[in-house]
Parts: sequence; structure tokens; C-alpha cells
Amino acid sequence: MFEKMYFVTNHAIERYKERVSDIYTSVIIRKMLESMQDARVIKRTYRSGEIYHCRVNGCDIFPIVYPPDHAKGGWPVIITIITAETQEGGELLRRAKKLWK
Repeated sequence: MFEKMYFVTNHAIERYKERVSDIYTSVIIRKMLESMQDARVIKRTYRSGEIYHCRVNGCDIFPIVYPPDHAKGGWPVIITIITAETQEGGELLRRAKKLWK
């Protein structure tokens, strides 16, 4: 079991399969939960969301997380992920590196 729990949306799972690795959904959820245990917030978004930086299988990913949703078990919700290969992801990676120097 994980100390910090998150609800991972179907959209986030599909983006993971598309952008990181096309593996079983249960494995994606486990990997996401593992990586979020020590992830750091690098940017706040509109609607009270936060963008985190973490690494999965050597890949920099940026989960976008919204506050706990009572309909989702009261856990924060990972709505999607961005990877460093996208323009936005590249900017987020540069920001993360500056923050963690």
C-alpha cells in the first residue's frame, strides 16, 4: 500500500500508454502511484491543479493533479500526464531542473 494515494483517470492511463509505455493498466497505476510518492510540485495551474515532476522507467513525466474529489474516494486526481518530449513538457523539465539545483 502507498502512503499517498491518487485516483488515476482513464485519460491519464491512455496518455501514459501513448507517451511512455503501452503496458497493462494495473501496472501503469502502480508505477504512477510509486512515482508520486516522492514527486515534487513544479507549477500551479488554473482550477487549483498542480503539475508534478517525477520519473518512471527513466522517463521524465509531469502528472497534472487536481484536488481530492469526493466522487473518486477523496483522493487527489491525476487527470493526465505530459512528457518531456512535448514542447510544454520540455519547458516543464527546464523549470524542474532549475528548482532542484
